[in-house]
Order: sequence, then structure tokens, then C-alpha cells
Amino acid sequence: MSKDNFIRGNMSADEQDHYLQKLFDQRANALRKQRWAKLLAEQEQIIREPSPTKPSNNWRSFLFIAAGLAMLMAFCLWWLQPQNEPMQLADQYLNSADIHDPRGIKGEIETETLRLQAVEAFNDGNYTEAITAYEALERNTNTLTIEDQFHFALAFLLDKRSAEAIPRLQSLQGEPRYQQEVQWYLGLAHLQNNDPEAAQGVLEQIQAAEWQYQAAQEILSKLSR
Repeated sequence: MSKDNFIRGNMSADEQDHYLQKLFDQRANALRKQRWAKLLAEQEQIIREPSPTKPSNNWRSFLFIAAGLAMLMAFCLWWLQPQNEPMQLADQYLNSADIHDPRGIKGEIETETLRLQAVEAFNDGNYTEAITAYEALERNTNTLTIEDQFHFALAFLLDKRSAEAIPRLQSLQGEPRYQQEVQWYLGLAHLQNNDPEAAQGVLEQIQAAEWQYQAAQEILSKLSR
């Protein structure tokens, strides 16, 4: 089943459908691999080694053109948007983070239905649904665990509801288990809430040996420009 036969019309309707589906699958797989390679490079610092097999000239030209257009669009968007705005800084560092509730991964989650719903929704990125489940859990039990409280606050932050995330994070500042994490996310919450002065005051307290110190210094440097 060749390209020439397709162009000349020497295929049955079923053969044409099969040939077109094959081309579509090849292109979709190529785009999917590019998207995952970019995601892994950005979030995990994993760069895939180049494939030893060279693509065809047609596909290589298409990829070069697509990459060029994507870079041009990204540059235009970057140029048109103000740089180092507090809310943009918050989104930048939140989007680059791989945030998960480990209880769902390790299988240590409690059996209560509402907690299970909250953790699964959180790990799936459905933060609005996670908030709803945590609110119901809070009403029903009135005894959220420290893990619940922490991820409840993060769900608000990741759902861009920083005004509700801030007091919940502040209530956990004295909790040793999440002390460093709370300090970092509280700083991002203030940024997301467009309060750079409050964010600066929180991020300046992160010490050199603590988690996310370098990232905090980057944000402080950008805020001072």
C-alpha cells in the first residue's frame, strides 16, 4: 500500500481509509512524543537522546516549520506580556512543580470515601473537585489530618484561589512536618494574590540549606528589578 497508489486512486475505499489512518497515527505519535519530550525536559530535566533514524525530508521540513512557528508565537506572547509580574511568577513556579499527594501513590490512604475522593481528585489535577471533597470531609469529621490540611491549602493555591489558600498555609507555619514546604508555597500564594511585598517577606526567611532556597532567590531577584 504505497503513496503512489493512493495518489493515483488505485485503492479501494477501505484501503484509502486504512492508509489515511496510518498517516494520521504516525503524525499523532510524532507530535505526542515531541510534547512529552518537552514536558520531561522542562519539569524533570530529562532530555531524550536523538533518534538514530533520520526522518524523511518531508517530515523534517514540516517539523522545522512547526518548531519555528511555535517559537515565534512564544516570543510574541512573551514580548507582549509584562515580565516578572507577581502573579506570573507564581504561575511560572507552580506550573514547573510536580506536586502530588504521596498517600495516593504509596497506598497509605485512609479508607474514608471523602478522603479518597479528595486525594484522587488532587492527584488528577481536579483541584476544584478536591476542594469540594475536602470541604465535605471537614464538615463531616471536623478533624482533618495535617496531610489533609496541607493538601487542602495547596488545592486552593493550584486552583488560583490564593486568598483562601493563604490563611490555611499560615495556620500550618508552626507544623514541623511541612515547615519548609509551607514557607515556599505561602510565598507563591502571596505572589498569586498580587502582593509582592508580603511574598518577599516570606521568601526572604527561606535559609540557604532549606528546600527551594535557590528558586526563592530567583524570585526575590526578579521582584527587585
